[in-house]
Amino acid sequence: MDERRPSARYGLNKGYFNLDNSDNNGYIAGTASPMERRNYNPYLAWFGLKNMKNIGAESRSALAAGVAGVAVLLYILQDSFVTALHILCGLFAPMFSVICAFYWLAIYLRKSWTGNNVYVFFMACYVGEIFGQVCFGAWNLFSPWLVASVLASASLVSMTSTLSTPQSALVISFLSFMRFLNGSTLHGLPMWMRPYFAYFCGIVGCVLSKYTEAHLFRHSSIVAQFANDGKIPVLRRRRTSSQSSVASHSHKTRRTSLPALIQRPQVN
Repeated sequence: MDERRPSARYGLNKGYFNLDNSDNNGYIAGTASPMERRNYNPYLAWFGLKNMKNIGAESRSALAAGVAGVAVLLYILQDSFVTALHILCGLFAPMFSVICAFYWLAIYLRKSWTGNNVYVFFMACYVGEIFGQVCFGAWNLFSPWLVASVLASASLVSMTSTLSTPQSALVISFLSFMRFLNGSTLHGLPMWMRPYFAYFCGIVGCVLSKYTEAHLFRHSSIVAQFANDGKIPVLRRRRTSSQSSVASHSHKTRRTSLPALIQRPQVN
């Protein structure tokens, strides 16, 4: 059988693809060029545009007309826009504070505070808030009975979660402080709506922390080995004639799958 050998350029990758065996299950080592991402712009992708160079003259004219129309509309409604921007800025600072606080709290407790416990905890806060506002009134968010109903519901849920006692106390302390912060600073919202907005921001912060944990804290054991020309080594099927393939299959009873060629630490 004609055996193909890897080129001298990729001689160091021989052990990487386990090429020491005489039979490689019909696969050989090769090279491939990675995808070209130099002209990719994430801001254009938001509008469904991949590359400005590939956009025609009509599309560019339509985009310029849309930007001009938005500018004229903002100029006409500048008084209302300034008022709305002032209200949004007043809401953004407390909202960002709550999101960041629960984001770092969930990052700190990522090994013990699971996603289901997070959702159940905030649902209990919603239930306690609704019960307290219905029974004791929503005109004063800092009344002892209303605060006690919220903290009691959060404490009951924390007892059944995977958090330890100090961690549960930390989460409840964060909750009470953020509720007080939003109740005191969110003047653009009605009084009864401010705690619900705080719980929503807490959920957003925890969801962002779980996303960070899933994508940034995940370590991959596969390391790409680039050559001098920018190509990476890959595995390809060996091209054989019909006669050689029949002859090779005549003495084989089972074909090993492709992951068998890769080392075990790289599969995991």
